[in-house]
Amino acid sequence: MKRALAIALLVTSCSPREQDCRALMPIAGDAVTISTTPAGTTGCTTNVDGISVTTELQRDGLHWKPGQTWVEGTPTDRSEVHNRVAAIKANREVETHVVAAEAAATAAVTKAKETGKKLLDALRR
Repeated sequence: MKRALAIALLVTSCSPREQDCRALMPIAGDAVTISTTPAGTTGCTTNVDGISVTTELQRDGLHWKPGQTWVEGTPTDRSEVHNRVAAIKANREVETHVVAAEAAATAAVTKAKETGKKLLDALRR
């Protein structure tokens, strides 16, 4: 019985917990989940404004320590995670504005064509 309890405690202590993940993530995000990293190892994943951040967990005695970190699947130095997330957010913002500007330009061209056609039709009468 003692042996079974010891094995159960050992197995439980070998698995990372969400609390471990929160403490080891280089950036705070939404819910943290235990996941498989792009390298195929155990890690933690969170989303920061829709941007995925994954950190590998490495065993350090009885505790866990952070390993490689990925932002949107790209290996990123832990000290650069905040900058990388900010850059991705800025790029998405620019893309959103570009799409909106293209839509506005297309609408303006369509309206100008319609107005020109109406004027030509009026002149032909």
